[in-house]
Amino acid sequence: MIMIPNPAISEKEVLYLDTETTDLHEHAEIIELAIINKAGTVLFDTRIQCQGDIPLEVQDIHGISKSDLVDCPTWPEVHDQVMSILLGAKAIKIYNSGFDMRLLKQTAARYDLSVPVEELPPIVCVMHRYANTFTGGRWVKLVDACSYEQIALDERNAHSAQYDAELTRQLDIAVDEHFEEENRRREANKARRQASEKRKQKKMTLVPENYRDFPEYGMMRPDGAKTMSELKISELNDYEFIGTCSNTFGGKGYLFAPRKTELL
Repeated sequence: MIMIPNPAISEKEVLYLDTETTDLHEHAEIIELAIINKAGTVLFDTRIQCQGDIPLEVQDIHGISKSDLVDCPTWPEVHDQVMSILLGAKAIKIYNSGFDMRLLKQTAARYDLSVPVEELPPIVCVMHRYANTFTGGRWVKLVDACSYEQIALDERNAHSAQYDAELTRQLDIAVDEHFEEENRRREANKARRQASEKRKQKKMTLVPENYRDFPEYGMMRPDGAKTMSELKISELNDYEFIGTCSNTFGGKGYLFAPRKTELL
């Protein structure tokens, strides 16, 4: 991989970051880092030389050996550019952000450099966001989460920083779409409830204040009579209140019948 010049960013935007590392422990280093925006445009993508060794079991995961990094830049050569990109973001979204942020600080510290954590925009952990939305808080691997959401996977590119950043982006969009659908559903239900309440209020104009003085029909229904739920708004001028009744659950309801119609 090569380092990609940072394109001009006209306004702050959401960025996605992913890393590949020498290991997981407190001495691990970043050996590959990618940053993309919400449109999927690559803002930064390079492999990075490391000081320590890369265990064979880790090489088996991401396929990067120390010899692959000989011609790559060192962390001090990319540090300022990486920080500039991150500081200019609206938010930084990472799958398992705690790990990647720790590795950013660890790697910088090896060279007496620092990550201005307090100046960074909000860091959003997409792993937690997905877990809290879909799996009841249970964390799952990135590829598993993408598989559950039917996001296409390409095993040939698995465990590269750019590929995983792209998967994180697509998974985050899937979470956004879930919330948008939930909001649409809530708004639709609210609109239905409001419409139902308006219909009820219109029908209630037929119910007189002294409705208790009218007959109680219980579960019986005179011929042609309708309950409030059966009465249509278009029939309001053609029906009148005749008394109360009992509904299926034992509650009280209202009965209406065609005007000027004699009921038994």
